[in-house]
Amino acid sequence: MKDNSSFLKTLFIIRSSMSNYPVIRWLNYAPLITDFEIFDSNFDMSSVDRIFISVTKNMDPALRGILPEKDMSRFQFYESLVRIGLFKYKLGNITKSVYEGLKILIEDVLIPKYDNYIWMPFREQKLWCLEIDDLYKANLAAMNKLYKYYFDKKKTKIYYYEDAIDMFTHDIELELLPE
Repeated sequence: MKDNSSFLKTLFIIRSSMSNYPVIRWLNYAPLITDFEIFDSNFDMSSVDRIFISVTKNMDPALRGILPEKDMSRFQFYESLVRIGLFKYKLGNITKSVYEGLKILIEDVLIPKYDNYIWMPFREQKLWCLEIDDLYKANLAAMNKLYKYYFDKKKTKIYYYEDAIDMFTHDIELELLPE
């Protein structure tokens, strides 16, 4: 499983970006699992719903306020894959263990279906380069100021797209431009 951790992380980032980064919302989770094409008479959409509810409801109380309660974070996404391995493969009498079911799910379903590495040339040539690093460093003070303003005022570590729209459409005097 350790060999697949980079793939799973990239898959989560891509799919959460299609949902509500850095989480996957329930309405985006069901189509994601549908894309896996693993449904049969023993594993249907109600199984998917139960998995989503069980992994998002059983949150450690210390994480409340840091993670959204009704959305799926990365570690919960990983847990949902393990649960799919359990319900689809082990309880469906396809494998003898959850590990074997998870291995089949990742290696025989996910990896062939999602070629996440098609973006690597873009990352290496355009994103992970000196120009982007210079841009980041030049704006670091403004980004830190924005971070402190937003998270100190709102008292949350969750920042949604809607929050960005509100921030830019309301008159906020942060003086973020360089001096």
